[in-house]
Amino acid sequence: MKGMFCPSCGSTEGPFFKGLCKKCFLAQQHLIQVPAEIKIEHCKQCNRIKLEGKWVEQSEQALKEFLMKKIKLKELQEAKLSIELEFLDGNTLAIVGASGLLEGNRIGLEAKTLFVPVAIQCNDCTLLSSNYFEATLQIRFLRKAEEKEKQAVLHKINELLRSMKGEDMLASIVAVLDKKNGFDVLLASNNAAKRVVKALSAKTKERVKRSSSVIGRDRKGKEKKRFTYCIRF
Repeated sequence: MKGMFCPSCGSTEGPFFKGLCKKCFLAQQHLIQVPAEIKIEHCKQCNRIKLEGKWVEQSEQALKEFLMKKIKLKELQEAKLSIELEFLDGNTLAIVGASGLLEGNRIGLEAKTLFVPVAIQCNDCTLLSSNYFEATLQIRFLRKAEEKEKQAVLHKINELLRSMKGEDMLASIVAVLDKKNGFDVLLASNNAAKRVVKALSAKTKERVKRSSSVIGRDRKGKEKKRFTYCIRF
């Protein structure tokens, strides 16, 4: 508007917002707000990160979705957001851009935050490193099996477990023990064990034998069990 000037810096260059030039108004109002620094727990073993209480695979998409929930905008209408990531000396710089309408004028805003990794070991990796297991698969052959036949079954178990890793980090073999007429596979996850048993039992007509034993109680007093599945080929 003709004759207007910014009372803060004296600028006569518009547009003006609530009597101030754009530069002074944005400096005072902080229309886009993000934390200056966000510490992210990072497991040094599996390379996952902890976001909103959950361990997830580390990715740009995961960081962007997490940061979107931290951004606060004021007064901006028809706002559009963008996030760019830059990797700097082990940290990740996030540059947040916002554009929208303010009092009918289109403006662009920018803010920065730094993701700082905090190296720890996640609960799953702690359990795996302590040889924790929830289930035992007893693989037994009704006749004398050749070594290559045993290895084929073990290979299939490993394949099945790899396919589950994204949703169950404990889908891992803790140990393989040679036994008469077969071998035992100790698995960290009983949920994974049940899925492996279902897949393997489809290849044999023999009935799967299931059993369990109580190995203690958790902090809430609930029984902790260990499961055994016997599959015959």
